[in-house]
Amino acid sequence: MTAAMRQLGEGRFDVILPGGRKNQLGGMAEAVELFKLKDRERATVELEAKTEQDRTAAAQRKANIARLAGNSRATVGLSTPSRRHRPSLRAPSAV
Repeated sequence: MTAAMRQLGEGRFDVILPGGRKNQLGGMAEAVELFKLKDRERATVELEAKTEQDRTAAAQRKANIARLAGNSRATVGLSTPSRRHRPSLRAPSAV
C-alpha cells in the first residue's frame, strides 16, 4: 500500500492498489483509489484547458500577424506611388 501511494505521489496513475479487504487497509485502498481517480480527472481537465489556451493564443498570433501584414501593405501602398504618379527625377526644364 505504501509503495502504491508513493507511486501515485509521483504522478503514476496506472498503479494498481491492493483492495478487496474488508478491514481498515481495504478502506484506505478505496480512499486512495478515489484520490487517484480525482487527480487523474484534474490532470485531464488541466491538459484540456492548456490545449485550449494554446489554441486560442495561436489564433490570436495568426490574427495579429494578418493585421500587421495588412497594415504593412496599406502603408507601403501609400508611401510608394505608382510609376505613373511618381514625380520626375529630371531637372526642371528652362522655358
